[in-house]
Amino acid sequence: VPGEPVMEGGPACGYTIIRRWTATDACGNTSSAVQNVVVVDTTAPTLIGVPSNTTAECDNIPSAPIVTAVDNCWTGVIPVVMEENIVAIDNCSYQIIRTWIAEDNCWNYVSQSQVITVVDTTDPILVGVPANVTIECDEEITDAVVFGLDNCDDFVDVSLSATTQALDCGYLFIRTWTGVDNCGNEVSQTQVITVVDTTDPYATYVPQNVTVECDEALPTDAPMFADNCDDELELSAISSIAVDGCYQYISQSWTATDDCGNSYTVGRTITIVDTTKTYATYVPENVTVECDEALPTDAPTFADNCDEELEISAISSIAQDGCTQYISQSWTATDDCGNSETVSRTITIVDTTAPVLQNVPADVTVECTAIPTAPVVYAIDNCGGQIVATMVEEIIPQECGYLIIRTWSAHDACFNTDTDSQVITVTDNTDPIATYVPQNVTVECSDALPTDAAMFSDNCDDELTVSFTSTDGVDNCYGYITQTWVATDDCGNSTTVVRVINIVDTTDPILIGVPANTTIECDEEITDAVVFGLDNCDDFVDVSLTATTQALDCGYQFIRTWTGVDNCGNEVSQTQVITVVDTTDPYATYVPQNV
Repeated sequence: VPGEPVMEGGPACGYTIIRRWTATDACGNTSSAVQNVVVVDTTAPTLIGVPSNTTAECDNIPSAPIVTAVDNCWTGVIPVVMEENIVAIDNCSYQIIRTWIAEDNCWNYVSQSQVITVVDTTDPILVGVPANVTIECDEEITDAVVFGLDNCDDFVDVSLSATTQALDCGYLFIRTWTGVDNCGNEVSQTQVITVVDTTDPYATYVPQNVTVECDEALPTDAPMFADNCDDELELSAISSIAVDGCYQYISQSWTATDDCGNSYTVGRTITIVDTTKTYATYVPENVTVECDEALPTDAPTFADNCDEELEISAISSIAQDGCTQYISQSWTATDDCGNSETVSRTITIVDTTAPVLQNVPADVTVECTAIPTAPVVYAIDNCGGQIVATMVEEIIPQECGYLIIRTWSAHDACFNTDTDSQVITVTDNTDPIATYVPQNVTVECSDALPTDAAMFSDNCDDELTVSFTSTDGVDNCYGYITQTWVATDDCGNSTTVVRVINIVDTTDPILIGVPANTTIECDEEITDAVVFGLDNCDDFVDVSLTATTQALDCGYQFIRTWTGVDNCGNEVSQTQVITVVDTTDPYATYVPQNV
């Protein structure tokens, strides 16, 4: 009969099973046998869930799974420990080694590893590459901020290259960005910028429509153009003229075209008008004239800014006011466009001039026996002819004689009056007067002496005693004559007149016989010349001769100068130039005969 097993040592790390069998017979005799079964644990646990080796991209490394362990003996949870090591392979790859270890209570352990080979075979991507675009040629090509992103690397080397490709009108600007990661994985992206010119030129300055007077200079300003792309534009201009009465219209247009055929046209109209009045270049002044004066005949002159021939009309009218007449004159000048200017003036005819007494004798001093009778005095008027004068005579006693004052007066129709008087002094203490005084004169020695004489009159005596004396004197080159006249009346009153005649010699002598300039051959003789001087005063003139020569390219000049000087130092010079030339061919003095 088997007995109950006995376990020794416990289940922690194996145990012993003791099996005991006991046989008992009916008499109670027993026999026993024992079997010891030693239960041990030498088997390592088994890992469950360890992944196999793999290759993964650096951005796709699998996460570590949950690995468990089972044991043939251990019924509880066996702890599993994972260790992870990284081993570099090269600059671009590495291995992740994950090792799971499980150990049972009997120190049986198991380990199992997974090798993950981490590689980078994925190209980076570019961020910020702009799309293809079409722009105008004046638009700026904006910079683009392009950077690379990589599944593995923090930094991607991004480079830019650019090329241009000409088009018929414009060009292509091609930008290519290339990104390379640390493993040499490369990506490229291109942007094509098509640069075109579809914009018309534009005017930076447009001449304004203007209206100018016909005499003004036409404006010469022209428009200025610019273009978003071209520096040099093709310009064309068209001009036309239309006439409407007094108006002219000049139409101007300008067109600017760029290299792509885009064009822009501007225009302006110049209106030429004549709105300016004619103007007077001379306007006669208002004048006041005496009735005996000639009326002014001057007329205004006109000019116009455009017309050379103006239509001029004149109007004149007369008005009378007492002794005054008024003549109103007006002139109007009109041009072809009806612009006109009128000027006027007034001529006032007056009589403000008193009559002029005629035949009023001068004041005189006379002997009482020679009182003159009153003459017939009349007045001449500038407007009314001859007027009879009236006389009033007044006598005023004096210490020696008396005064007779005769006053004549006359007035015209306009009450202009002229008065004149004669005072007759009756006495005899007045010297004779010289009615003609010969003037001091200077005469050339060859001139005739003046023969005029002084003339005298006297208030009392009709015949005066006149004495004449003449004295000569020498002064410098010639001399002078002093002439004296003395007139004496019967009362011993006398008057002396003196005149001096200065006799001078300021006239140059003249030369006679100076030959004219001549040209002679070199073998001709220079003949002597007989030259002498004549003077208005001197009988003898000192004549001297000087001669000089002056070389020419072929020949020479022989220059003779005669100088004449009179006794008063007056001098004259005359020159003869003899040009000596050789214009004669040589001649043969012996000619051999034909033989």
